[in-house]
Amino acid sequence: HVHACEWDEDTLEALRAGLEANGVGERCTVHAGDNALALPAFARQAHRVHLGLIPSSEDGWPVAVGALRAEGGWLHIHGNVGESSQAKA
Repeated sequence: HVHACEWDEDTLEALRAGLEANGVGERCTVHAGDNALALPAFARQAHRVHLGLIPSSEDGWPVAVGALRAEGGWLHIHGNVGESSQAKA
């Protein structure tokens, strides 16, 4: 089962429409608003958490770890990287 957290109203509308158009609406629970407030609904259930916040998802890492199963899992972390950061890598 997929849990999706989103706070942007336009994105929520598109997410729900996409789920229904693809016939997978019953396989996803959409949590509108702050994922930190929704965490009790899916705490310790996830084996993968995708963090798409930009420019940085760092503030969401503690919540994401709280969503992972006790045995662990994967965090897929997204963020922006500036040119100066790329040069150092």
